[in-house]
Amino acid sequence: MLNKQEIIKTIAIIWILGSILYIGYDTWNDYKIRGIQQAYQAGIDDSMKQIFDKNKESQCKQPIEISFQGNKLNIIDIACLQQPKETEQNKTAPVKK
Repeated sequence: MLNKQEIIKTIAIIWILGSILYIGYDTWNDYKIRGIQQAYQAGIDDSMKQIFDKNKESQCKQPIEISFQGNKLNIIDIACLQQPKETEQNKTAPVKK
């Protein structure tokens, strides 16, 4: 029959191994979650960069088309809407004599 010391040693070893396994599992899950979050953020950053690059290329000459899952959306930079047109500038410019 097993004595008390052997039982305590066995329980301690099982406890230590269980703790090591749990800590390893928890650390691995945190690592995976951080990797997923970084990939998600990189995707958002890349999408925004593409939108800003397209806006810069369009130079307020045409709307930017964005599509997602078959849906399309045209966007215009508000700064483009606030720019006075050349013909309007000529109409409102004071005439020098």
